[in-house]
Amino acid sequence: MALRIPDNAASAAEALLDIANAMSSTLELKKVLKILARRAAQAIGAERCSIDLWQDGRLMPVMSQFADGHADPDLWAKYMALGPRRPEEHPTYVEVVRTRRPVAVDEVTDPQWLAFGARALLMVPLLRQDAVLGTIHLDQAEPYRWAQAEIDFAMTIANQAALAADNARLYEQVRTQLRELQETQAQLLQAGKLAAVGKLVAGVAHELNNPLAVVLGQADLLTQHSSDPVVLKRTDKIRTSARRAAKIVRELTTFARPQPAAVADVQIADIVEHALELRRQALSVRGTVLKVDVAPDLPLLHADEIQLQQVVLNLLLNAEYAVTETGRPPQITVRLVGEADSVRLTVSDSGPGIRPEVLPRIFEPFFTTKPIGEGTGLGLSISFRIVEAHGGRIWAESLPGGGAAFTVALPAVPRSAPSTVPSAPDRKAHVLVVDDEDHVADTFGALVEALGHQVTVARSGQSGWERLSSREAQYDLVTLDLRMPDINGATLWQRLVAAQSPLAQRVAFITGDTVDAATQQFLASTGRPFIGKPVDMQQLADLIRTAL
Repeated sequence: MALRIPDNAASAAEALLDIANAMSSTLELKKVLKILARRAAQAIGAERCSIDLWQDGRLMPVMSQFADGHADPDLWAKYMALGPRRPEEHPTYVEVVRTRRPVAVDEVTDPQWLAFGARALLMVPLLRQDAVLGTIHLDQAEPYRWAQAEIDFAMTIANQAALAADNARLYEQVRTQLRELQETQAQLLQAGKLAAVGKLVAGVAHELNNPLAVVLGQADLLTQHSSDPVVLKRTDKIRTSARRAAKIVRELTTFARPQPAAVADVQIADIVEHALELRRQALSVRGTVLKVDVAPDLPLLHADEIQLQQVVLNLLLNAEYAVTETGRPPQITVRLVGEADSVRLTVSDSGPGIRPEVLPRIFEPFFTTKPIGEGTGLGLSISFRIVEAHGGRIWAESLPGGGAAFTVALPAVPRSAPSTVPSAPDRKAHVLVVDDEDHVADTFGALVEALGHQVTVARSGQSGWERLSSREAQYDLVTLDLRMPDINGATLWQRLVAAQSPLAQRVAFITGDTVDAATQQFLASTGRPFIGKPVDMQQLADLIRTAL
């Protein structure tokens, strides 16, 4: 039988050079191992060379090559079907791993090896700093006596394979860390941009909230006290415009608000269904197919229902626009699934997808790919901010074959801890309104009276404290404005707490400033309810009902 090792040092060096070139040309492990296995089989004269790598306490088959380069898909499938194997399942593996030395079997009797057509076997450990990374085994179709020179040469090749495996592992670790770093940097950059925009608009938004509160409140009062169709039509236009302005203010302040405004345990399926109802008719008219897949028994979310509905609507509107930009049949798919401790919403479309250069900027404020006049560039950036404020994640991706998908993942309420909201009795309340702006105070007072309750109005912080500190003070609800020039709402609250007054538990904050970080921290520390200006009649009614 012919010699099973290169006849001279030059040919042995040639085999090792091919392996070294493969290792230097790529760090992709499978490419290196493919060249290494084939050249090892050729150099030693074996019929086949196979490589297993150590993963989580088991040996995983990763490569098998014939010396002549031909492929045997059936044999490879049979080899891979072995899956991860414990060394103790094969005596040869046990000896190689235990001794860290090659094992040569000149005539195989083990049925497990015979099943693969191996009649002679040479198994060599892959060692790196005395750690076993895996094994190389070469086999022959007939019994064969392995020479020591062949075993030594196989050990040399095994050392190269171990180095390649270790380098590939380090390379993959670096790639993973780099990818995580890039993702973190992108998130920080996005958060920084949104925070900067939020700070810019926060001051303007605060100044708009008080006059909007007066406009909206007075329109509500006109509606309550007039039956003239002309007056009602005009007040309806006033209310509609005021609410539109208020919505714009809320969208802008969302950039700077790190916490949702009014959280409760909500069912995301109901929120999605409500948003879909608002768009079904428009989708039907345009011929857009809407597919909805909602998993049963989804967990609750502790969230702001209005804000989440805004996210769903933004994603739907984005998908509606996208499906009009291709010649394919327009289709939008909405999918809701529950996971161990979260809920995942995916809105996908049959549009053109997202261009690679657009994807990194997709959530930037004021960034839009729509023509001038068709988009503000706020929808997705607002959605990003809302989801982030709820402790969730939102991301976008282009789908294979076309289309885009936006996915929102939100933390769920543990099923063992549902929240309950007791019903309140329906009775007349006495409300103390403390606000330093006359028009706002008068409007809030009139709204409370229109709801059938008794109201006392204090037009400054000092005036409010005089009423609160009086021995006769008995109120079912105390609304405090936070920003007042003499005694602000926070100081009034702190005085009530220090005096151990039961009225501290009757306080609710109504303010146009829910953006400032210090304000948010204070509101969270009190545990008391708060609503942002402008406030309409329904919000006041709900607040009073909760107080009762």
